[in-house]
Amino acid sequence: MKQKRKKRQSTSPYPKHSHCFQHTKEASDLFHLVMSDSWQEEYKNKTIFRRIRRDSESTQLTGAQLKAVFGPRPAQTNKRHHMEKRILDDITEIWESRQESKQSDTVILGPNFAEHILDLKKHTTSITKFKNELQKTKNQLVPMYLKENQRKKLSTANMIFISMEKHDRYVLYVLDKYKHKVHIIDPGETTHEEFEKEKIDIDKLTLEEASRVLQKNEDARKERERQFQEYHVHKTAIIPRFKEVFNIILRQTMNAKGTRWQTHTMQDVPVVEKGESTFVVLKLAFLYNGEKFVEDLEDLSDEVDDWRAEAMYILLNSEMNQVKDSEMGDEISKILRKNED
Repeated sequence: MKQKRKKRQSTSPYPKHSHCFQHTKEASDLFHLVMSDSWQEEYKNKTIFRRIRRDSESTQLTGAQLKAVFGPRPAQTNKRHHMEKRILDDITEIWESRQESKQSDTVILGPNFAEHILDLKKHTTSITKFKNELQKTKNQLVPMYLKENQRKKLSTANMIFISMEKHDRYVLYVLDKYKHKVHIIDPGETTHEEFEKEKIDIDKLTLEEASRVLQKNEDARKERERQFQEYHVHKTAIIPRFKEVFNIILRQTMNAKGTRWQTHTMQDVPVVEKGESTFVVLKLAFLYNGEKFVEDLEDLSDEVDDWRAEAMYILLNSEMNQVKDSEMGDEISKILRKNED
């Protein structure tokens, strides 16, 4: 009689991870409604999201501002809306507040944490000076850029996701306390023209045309590599500064003395069109399990509207939104109430 084979135990240190957004249709309906001319005509000057806070900057968005933040970038500029960073902070805080009652080994921190608490834009500052400055400013900075639910999660999480804005684009850093690695997840950005060139079917071109296209693609790739090195010049400052954050703010030791951290650059992260990395890094934080993305990511540009819609839905349907759904119009109210059914 054959004995049953034992199931092979996974050697991965990471807990099972999945991200399944439950309201894809509602988010899509909401997104297309807000982008529509008819809805904009009525609500472009009316407040749709409001969050008034005493301890940090308040957020207030009209219908027109919602479209500017979450809608497609103007082709001629590809510039972000000035409120994107604050909204990304709001969404990460909303996300963490919803995860608080669940067993979760991760925490997602917004870009203002990296900029103001880790102060990564001043990466050449000595660790002694950084430590002294953090001691002086922690009572002012922490209420603004590290909310209570995030602070609680930070003290126990083994996977810490930090989005960072630099040179007008975003990147994602992951502090992996399981393997003592800093994962760099950089979707990179390219122009629409360059993006379309890289999608050209080489087999349909003449030898001369194909050679020219391949050379341009190679030049673009090398330029992205050069920019990558310039962009991540501050990466060595992340761990020393995080250790001080744990010591000074959390009153904890981040890891055992002598622990050596390594830097790991995630390979094969798809490139996105210029101006699209804001909500892409948010989605990548939802999908990364420490080893891979839990969903197939072949072409980020094809799904960017879906991700914008998801982010908008999370924001508007949050308990932090002080605007009642009835004030947003019957159509939005109907979409958001489907979540209650």
